[in-house]
Amino acid sequence: MDRVIYEKVEIPLNAKSAFEWFVLENKITTWLCEKATIETKKGGKYELYWDSKNVKHNNTVGCKINVYDYGKVLGFNWKGSKEFNDIMNYIQPLTQVTIFFNSLDENKTEIILIHSGWKNSEKWNKAFEWFQLAWREAFMQLIAVIQTKEKQKFW
Repeated sequence: MDRVIYEKVEIPLNAKSAFEWFVLENKITTWLCEKATIETKKGGKYELYWDSKNVKHNNTVGCKINVYDYGKVLGFNWKGSKEFNDIMNYIQPLTQVTIFFNSLDENKTEIILIHSGWKNSEKWNKAFEWFQLAWREAFMQLIAVIQTKEKQKFW
């Protein structure tokens, strides 16, 4: 089996609400990317853009959802950022991200992310390390945004 990136986080939402932060364009653009085109179905687009002024770079154009079970699991293929374009974005298959949403109670969900498909070379190792950190930071940003939104509801 190839190497995988494994990240786990708990968030203060039910599983269906947590799932929406990964598939609704107006939510994912508050914590992960600048722009998104997501078709919420198996085979649908999962295209995220990190630089809306230069949409030809730093995006997941062409990526598709390959697993879609609302509130339970989401899987999609993934492309690398521009510094890893030459190794990650033209291989077949692309790397794969699978996210599991495990309900811990009515207002707490454990999210488990598995990013697989990593090859072995010096440049692939750098990409692997970069994405380990990127996913960890993305989840910290997600938690911060959710906590801010929850406080705004309360007040």
